[in-house]
Amino acid sequence: MKATRDRLIMPVDVELAPVGSFDPASLVGLEFAEGDWIVTRVASRSRSMIISADLAELFQSFRTPSTILDAVLQYARVHTLDPQTVLDNSWPVITRFLHANWLVPEHSYLSRDLAPWYEPGSSLMGHTVEACIHVADDTQVYRARTPSGDSAPSRWSTRPAVPTWPHCTRRDASSNAWAALRAHVSLVSAAMGGAGSR
Repeated sequence: MKATRDRLIMPVDVELAPVGSFDPASLVGLEFAEGDWIVTRVASRSRSMIISADLAELFQSFRTPSTILDAVLQYARVHTLDPQTVLDNSWPVITRFLHANWLVPEHSYLSRDLAPWYEPGSSLMGHTVEACIHVADDTQVYRARTPSGDSAPSRWSTRPAVPTWPHCTRRDASSNAWAALRAHVSLVSAAMGGAGSR
């Protein structure tokens, strides 16, 4: 996958809401400023995250498939900002979103509501699935029966390999992706006569 051309989407069950919409009692112990937003995915192993209203607006553009390049350029254009500054300021959070599966390739199974991978009656490691007990973004727990009909312990099953975003799986790879995006932002911005003045 390429950092400059892959279209990403924020899965439908990733919740992005203003901090002000939450019961203050549920926010005790959290550090946030007025106008901040909270990002969470109920079935994710990643912890919720507080981001600025500016970043929330940028990430809302991924509710429909978009490349990082297009999202950054559009945001910079709307707010008359320097695209490279927008990219530099948002990159640490973009990589966090990618690692948390809050931004995923548009055709990934993770882009939809999380649902059981195996239906009741499916064969799983020689056992017959009876029910899915727990759903997470990377692992699920199933109750199953052995071939002899005995109830088997709940089994953890990891989804078969799916496309990932390899540019952000290691620090050096993340840096390479950032550098490639930065070069493209610079070229596009120059071709447009310079987008942004702040």
